[in-house]
Amino acid sequence: MLVASAYYVRTISVFVVLVSIYYLCFFRSSSPFVKHARIFAPANSTLGFGAILVVSSPNVDADRRYNIIQAANVTELDLTIPLQPEWTDKDEAEFRKGGTAEMGKGSVFAWLAHIHVLQEFLNSNLETALILEDDVDWDIFLRSSQIPLAASHLHTFLTPPPQSRHSASHPSFFPPIFAWDVLYLGHCGDYFTPFPNGVGYQTPADLAALPHTLFHDPTLPPRYNLHPFTASLLTALDVPPHTRLWHRSKLPLCTFGYAVTRAAALRIIATIAAPRAPTVGAYDVALSHGCATPQSSSLSPNNNTQPDPDGGLRCWTLQPELFHHRPGPSAISATDGRGIVDRAGLPPVDREGLGQATRRGESSNLGCGFWGGAFEFGEDGELLEGLRRVARRSGVCVKGRWDERDLEWERVEGV
Repeated sequence: MLVASAYYVRTISVFVVLVSIYYLCFFRSSSPFVKHARIFAPANSTLGFGAILVVSSPNVDADRRYNIIQAANVTELDLTIPLQPEWTDKDEAEFRKGGTAEMGKGSVFAWLAHIHVLQEFLNSNLETALILEDDVDWDIFLRSSQIPLAASHLHTFLTPPPQSRHSASHPSFFPPIFAWDVLYLGHCGDYFTPFPNGVGYQTPADLAALPHTLFHDPTLPPRYNLHPFTASLLTALDVPPHTRLWHRSKLPLCTFGYAVTRAAALRIIATIAAPRAPTVGAYDVALSHGCATPQSSSLSPNNNTQPDPDGGLRCWTLQPELFHHRPGPSAISATDGRGIVDRAGLPPVDREGLGQATRRGESSNLGCGFWGGAFEFGEDGELLEGLRRVARRSGVCVKGRWDERDLEWERVEGV
């Protein structure tokens, strides 16, 4: 069901509105690697944040919007899609005035679109928001297991026990807002250096120098099916297979999916990525620079929870990410009039991952995503309910292994 207003389009489940109220007890480990798995309650329909806001232009991104709405219905997510202004040449000129960065019209409009969504968030009374770009893909188990795992381990890591016990009485998976500014849940890499180097460049000591925590996630693809840059980095850092990690952000690239607090959104709009006089060539680069501003060399999860108005944002990166963009045409390239860019013209991360993504039929670093249409239901309510049953349980991806006639899911080993 789509409900339009003068301010936004809100997307909720087409056939069923699901409201989840959940409570979760968190635990703390003295080791950065939590070895014992727990069963967590599913996340709510906004994944533990105040809202999920989508950056989307109805003029350019009709197919992208259709895809993200289909995926949201299967995983029963509540999306809010703020209506974007019709960006004009005048807006572009005002943005560029006094700036030194070279960028195309598409990058300018993308920057303005992110700022517009952040302002819509600030116009609400919400404390946090997850910002998604409209071409992102995610795993069908995102809500049932991936977000609960990632959120609970970050909460345990960042929140001292007395504060953790206090905040656990509130329905929130993620740490309280005094402990973070930006959470990178979707990105195209945080490679520790300006270039996506890995084996032969990074060592476990590079990770040890950062506050970090590791946790097992059985839904993560095997190392050989991860993006080549991601696999190389994790191998260099000696991260075990099927393991994700949270670490203090170094040089995160892309803004496929990032969570912000109100305080962070205010700083992003006012200074860090202010929509005027740009000195860098893209919004994601400006935000990354805000995260990479030098901090104290004695960072630890418990002495770094207070915001520093003169320092960088307190950003945390989840590796591998939970949101990655679907392979396909770029809205920025379309706005620039470049149409479909061939493989040679793609950014390095996309170029290196395209062949693997095509072979696997999955977006980079995802194990059971929506790209390719295996979980598309169109307007078939019965099929949607069957897909939702799969999404609510963690386990083996069952793409293509069900009988759509009666929605009797085949019994396969491990399912």
